[in-house]
Amino acid sequence: QIISTCRPGARIAGSGRPSRHASGNAIDFNAPRGKKGEVVRWLIANHRSGGTMTYARMNHIHVDIGSRFVSLASR
Repeated sequence: QIISTCRPGARIAGSGRPSRHASGNAIDFNAPRGKKGEVVRWLIANHRSGGTMTYARMNHIHVDIGSRFVSLASR
């Protein structure tokens, strides 16, 4: 289930910097029930041209293009 894609004007919470969503370079989505860990492990192993992020107290996964990074259960 896709949660968010391109959001013109989107900003990174707390920083004011433009989000990768603002330029259409990010997507947030929910993995199938019970598969979030499996999807995140696959992204860490295979998504080499961008970031993979999960958030504390949120169920969705964020993926973007750009610098490679992994941030699990960040605020």
